[in-house]
Amino acid sequence: MLFLARLLIHALGGIALLWAVATPTPSHEVPAVPVADVAEKPLASSTALARVQEPKVASTTLAVEKEPVKIPPKKVPLVPTAKTVPLPTSPATTTPVVTPVTPEPVVPQLSFDELNTKTREALVNILCTTRRGGSFNPISGSGSLIDPRGVILTNAHIGQYFLLKDYLTPDFLDCVIRTGEPAQNRYRAKLLYLSPFWISANAKKIDIADATGTGEHDFALLLIQSSTNVDAPLPETFPYIPMDYSNRAIRAKEEALAAGYPAGFLSGINIQKDLYPSSSIVQPGTIYSFEGGTSDMFSIGGSVVAQQGSSGGAIVSREGKLIGLIVTSSMGDTTGERDLNALTMSHIGDSFKKHTKESIDTLFEGDVQVSMESFNENVAPALKKALEDALLPN
Repeated sequence: MLFLARLLIHALGGIALLWAVATPTPSHEVPAVPVADVAEKPLASSTALARVQEPKVASTTLAVEKEPVKIPPKKVPLVPTAKTVPLPTSPATTTPVVTPVTPEPVVPQLSFDELNTKTREALVNILCTTRRGGSFNPISGSGSLIDPRGVILTNAHIGQYFLLKDYLTPDFLDCVIRTGEPAQNRYRAKLLYLSPFWISANAKKIDIADATGTGEHDFALLLIQSSTNVDAPLPETFPYIPMDYSNRAIRAKEEALAAGYPAGFLSGINIQKDLYPSSSIVQPGTIYSFEGGTSDMFSIGGSVVAQQGSSGGAIVSREGKLIGLIVTSSMGDTTGERDLNALTMSHIGDSFKKHTKESIDTLFEGDVQVSMESFNENVAPALKKALEDALLPN
């Protein structure tokens, strides 16, 4: 309860900030155009829904607005070597003292085949579609299960759409969690957490087709609530990938696996029916800091995963731990020419603590269902209003 009380206090602090995101102007009713259920039938054609048939998937090609600070290698001052004088040999017989060396624990490493299987079991596709015409396109993005209770880590620029479920009418926006190959509807989820810092800086970009961003604070947590199939109960536990906050594998530039549901070259109908996960072996490159002195984001180069729709995808170490959240990409005509960037888990932990004054471990150690209800009651309304104000006609 300490976490919930502090979350409420700090959320209210964020609310005051968010009221200034956009000044409401007189709203205009958007005509309601009925749409067929996208899971079963192709979407009806109309001017408003053409964008739904060819949805603009969640972008992983966000241009970096301000160049993050590259973290240079630490400089170690040279120490002059002192002259040594050999000690005289002692005539006495001595027994050398052997200091035991404690070896570092060896963490078993998975083969890439094993790692690929483990990662794909925890990988999800997040598909949000509008049931009626609106002022923004549906999106397709990625996420990873990070807790056996059904907690999903994804980007804030994907999670924000969960705030707009009832934007113009009840169930205006329908977001579903999909898994498998191809992706199939599986679960319904609600927001567990989304950074007010990110909403404050990015709410006005909600209806921009190719929005840019730095990646800072760009993460969200979802909590699975129910199955899309009433006859299929939720599993007792979900397959998941634990988060690694150490950045050890990143600094060591160890090869890792990047995975997501890229959809940059697919049409809207294909995204709904024939979307498959992709994965690739990558190597961490440049490490960036948003404020200096911290390891917040790192590059992984270009690969087949470097497409729109891979936002929220996973970077997983050979130890089977989540070390990166795919967030932005440089521009390029081909996937090989692009440079994907991923947030570190330490940045996510630091960002969460900056807002709540609590460790993110506190969230996972407690009742996540209670935390989800508290967030949606006390924090989400102000975030939702900031987005709705940004969608008002100018």
